[in-house]
Amino acid sequence: MPYLYHTTNKANLVGIRDSGMAPASKRPASRALGATQQNRIDTRESKRLVGFKKFLKKLAEEGYAPRTILDSAVRVNIAFSNTNFGTIEELPYARVQGTYGGIPENKGLVAAQADLEQILAAYISELRRARVPFDEDLLYEMQTRLDAKNSLENKQQKLSTAEKSRLMGVKRTKPFLDTACRFIDTLDLSRYCGHFLSELSYAYEELVADNEQEITRHRVYLFEESQFRTEYASYALHIANGQYDALAILRVEVGHVVSPMVDSSQGNAATTKETINAGHIEYKIGVPLTSVQNGSAFADGWSLLRDYVPPTVTPDPSVATSSQGDGLGQ
Repeated sequence: MPYLYHTTNKANLVGIRDSGMAPASKRPASRALGATQQNRIDTRESKRLVGFKKFLKKLAEEGYAPRTILDSAVRVNIAFSNTNFGTIEELPYARVQGTYGGIPENKGLVAAQADLEQILAAYISELRRARVPFDEDLLYEMQTRLDAKNSLENKQQKLSTAEKSRLMGVKRTKPFLDTACRFIDTLDLSRYCGHFLSELSYAYEELVADNEQEITRHRVYLFEESQFRTEYASYALHIANGQYDALAILRVEVGHVVSPMVDSSQGNAATTKETINAGHIEYKIGVPLTSVQNGSAFADGWSLLRDYVPPTVTPDPSVATSSQGDGLGQ
């Protein structure tokens, strides 16, 4: 029977040995951060800036120059509904003809995106109400593309092949917008933390992260061998800062995973809300990336987790002597 694989910090092995491989909601707090939590910390600032620039580009499409928006003090209320928070569609995990089925819908994320669009629409309306000036070139280009699009979609208007070709070219041509987007990519937005779009980006990304963390809190994630080879380096980076000797790989036969479901974020992993008994889990510690990538890690050499005994840490005599000499041991 095939195996499914999981990576964790080796500091968590005793807890898993004693309580099984369980979702965070069903076990004592781990001694080390999980991949989702660590990734959130590592990427928080970069995601805020990426979102900020994405919003500036959207506004450029509406005819607003980035500098004009950055200098604007216009604001609207930032409020997300939290509809379907932490809720995903649940599809049974199964491989069909070597591929995976559809990726389940992340209902909380869909709702957050809908709320975001409404907030941006309200912001654009407020920009217009406040008479924030348009960039004439961007506005003219936007209107020209819109006119071409409308002409092409007007079924009552008969167009020659040459005219259709011309309008298609107009619809695609956007030199001023392309220039604005390239300029936005070069901007250092770190000093605009108090700007409305920066705060909106932060609020949205935090909601997305909260939603993802709520989903993962109730699930254990596992990969088949081929997917594990791809994901191992990423997990090592987030869990142990790329220190493979601090990691443990766990494996369990798929038949011992109760009600496995498809992972909503990747579609190439299995999840379960149920605890996997430690008696069904095997482990290896400190497996280097090359061994995973060339497949040798999946061969023999596995140990039963229920028999795991953490190594005893022996105090360094030189440190003990030094401490006593300094009076620190008293």
